[in-house]
Amino acid sequence: MPFLTPHLRRVGLTGLVGLSLVWGCSHSAGHKPIEFSQNEWVSPSGNVGVQIVTEHYDLRVTSRDVLLQQYLPRFMETAFEAYSSTIQPSHENTDRMVIYLFGTRDEWAAFTRVAYPAQAEVYLHLQAGGYTDQPSATAVTHDLGRDRCLSLLAHEGFHQYVARHLKRALPAWLNEGLACQWEGFKLVEGRPVFSPKQNFLRRNSLRAALTGKDTFIPLPKLLAMDAGEAVVHTGQVVQSYYAQVWALVLFLQHGANGEHAKAFRELLADAGTDRLDAAVSAYRAATPDAASLSNGEIIFRHYITDDLESCGNDYFKFARKLVF
Repeated sequence: MPFLTPHLRRVGLTGLVGLSLVWGCSHSAGHKPIEFSQNEWVSPSGNVGVQIVTEHYDLRVTSRDVLLQQYLPRFMETAFEAYSSTIQPSHENTDRMVIYLFGTRDEWAAFTRVAYPAQAEVYLHLQAGGYTDQPSATAVTHDLGRDRCLSLLAHEGFHQYVARHLKRALPAWLNEGLACQWEGFKLVEGRPVFSPKQNFLRRNSLRAALTGKDTFIPLPKLLAMDAGEAVVHTGQVVQSYYAQVWALVLFLQHGANGEHAKAFRELLADAGTDRLDAAVSAYRAATPDAASLSNGEIIFRHYITDDLESCGNDYFKFARKLVF
């Protein structure tokens, strides 16, 4: 999860995502039906909405977009299947994850001030975005338009999954990099088909980072920082961070070095388990210079490669090919 200051170790933040989606019909051949219940719900602000309960989610919605409401159960449950196929749950937890989707930013802001007063000052700087509270695995956003809203929920949904179903935290670069993989998709017969490379917002931000002056974050710094460090800035810094961790995960999966892909699969197999913590401890014990390294960098060095200079050069070339 992205961290800013110690009290923000509770939360995840993500910025606005804009994508074009293909909207389909409500029936999806070849998939089991998504069962859900729907009831009237009154928000803390007194606005009447709906509560939609599925196997894994408790969706509390005051957005007036009826079509968006109809797509939510199928969308989030399909996303959950994608999350769990990427990283297996490390422990059983049957508690549903709560998502608040408010109709307006004012309602979202009023809820945020009451529910998360310690973090509200930071959250309220998000003009169009959402956040995830890690201890409760609760996501909170407002209606940004149908396509952008679903893209944002796909991102925050992964943070919820990590918070609820993994025993151990992920390094920030991996947590945010994987969350960005779900932002690009099409809806086919009512279900999302995720296409991580077709993430046009992140592509545009990556292109800007590559062409700007000192805006491309070097690999060692990228591995050590988190979204909280980026979000205290405005403009290209935060956009570069999200775009670069998105591209880094793609590089590890699809770059020219097949060994990186194999190593990345091993990392995903250990993600969220005690094995990941044990790997960090073992690396620190065996490496005299490790005291100055972040856990994010150590995990990368242990699983992927110790040669950050060579890997960083290959990653930079991959990033350029991705957008030019």
